[in-house]
Amino acid sequence: MYHNRVASVKGGKPPYGLPPKHILTRLPTLFPRPVPSTARAPKAVAEAPARHLAKYIFPRQFGLHNVFTSEKARSSFEIMPDYLDREVEIKARHSLSLCSEARWLMKLGSIKTPLRLKPVLPLLDRLATLNARCTYRKLLDRRCPSKV
Repeated sequence: MYHNRVASVKGGKPPYGLPPKHILTRLPTLFPRPVPSTARAPKAVAEAPARHLAKYIFPRQFGLHNVFTSEKARSSFEIMPDYLDREVEIKARHSLSLCSEARWLMKLGSIKTPLRLKPVLPLLDRLATLNARCTYRKLLDRRCPSKV
């Protein structure tokens, strides 16, 4: 975040925080928080952002492509795919899981959250909440004040 190339922006001012393509930046737009009301949201709806974030952090557990199980030869010098945006892969994976025959043919795992990842979901939800609340500009001004 701090030791990265400055992204180009049309407004001319450098952006602060994570890049716009990062999942923690895009998560609030993918799953907007519901308006507070007296009725509580179902557990599946409340945990949806954390489950989606888990697919980015633990892709192998959900049967998604990852660098450790790549089918390319290790001696290859080809560039690995960019894992910042997995939405197309996740949507394709979800549509395959709806058809059990296709899942059986491709031998893909279940898209359900594995039991070993369920205790991590509250931590991922907290991570997303704290990232949404953090004002990176104020944090940077406090820790590294500019004299210019």
